[in-house]
Amino acid sequence: MQRIFYQVKYKMVSGKKLILSKTVTGRKPMPDRVFVRADRAYTAKFQAYLAEMGISQELLALGATAAPTSMHALTLTELFETNLAPISGRAEDLVRPWLCTIKPPIGDCVAAPVAKSKS
Repeated sequence: MQRIFYQVKYKMVSGKKLILSKTVTGRKPMPDRVFVRADRAYTAKFQAYLAEMGISQELLALGATAAPTSMHALTLTELFETNLAPISGRAEDLVRPWLCTIKPPIGDCVAAPVAKSKS
């Protein structure tokens, strides 16, 4: 990976830049991994948010294992360990259809279709 520097020549036309030419003036190699750390205040707020939702703080450590240019897909074990998935694995734990029956219903409520019985 490298950073490329350009010299750009332009002129102003009706208050907007019109690019006349763009020339490469230099290249600088960049490290494969760039580590960005959140400040303490943001980290504390995020940890409080995770705790309020009942999610394990281990999720932050898992997020730090992925390179900035890639994505880490959580395994089923990691989903259970961080409390992102219910241990029972039942669909009823993920969907609460009764939330659509309260008055007024929540804004993003989608009523589950009713299964028709065969007679």
